Amino acid sequence: MLFHRQTRRPKIASACRTYRLRGQHIWMYKQYPFETVAVCVLPNHIHAIWTLPPDDADYSLLRRLIKTKFSAYSPHTKNLSAGKQRRNERGIWQRRFYEHTVRDETDLQHRADYIHSNPIKQKMSRAKTESCKK
Repeated sequence: MLFHRQTRRPKIASACRTYRLRGQHIWMYKQYPFETVAVCVLPNHIHAIWTLPPDDADYSLLRRLIKTKFSAYSPHTKNLSAGKQRRNERGIWQRRFYEHTVRDETDLQHRADYIHSNPIKQKMSRAKTESCKK
């Protein structure tokens, strides 16, 4: 799952906001049975691989919860369009996201490698070991 900030400007990964995202993840673990296989929080987007229970395929619920809870504690963005104001949006997140169901272990490994190498591509880290927590 990939969430992109709407304007691609850094607004997500400040220390305070990253702490807030971590707290929301912990709350979600208590409410919904899922596992985080890989996650990467960058200043303007988030990547995550989640494993849901066999009888559940609702990725959208987890995505919506993260966006809603994160936005609730974020200041309002200035100069929002009338449409965004009507929908009570804050201009933090794009409405759409990329979802992919992992097909097999090879696919999972490729996706996890992509996520863990993202900080290197963004020049925020020199090696995966600097940015990956197991």
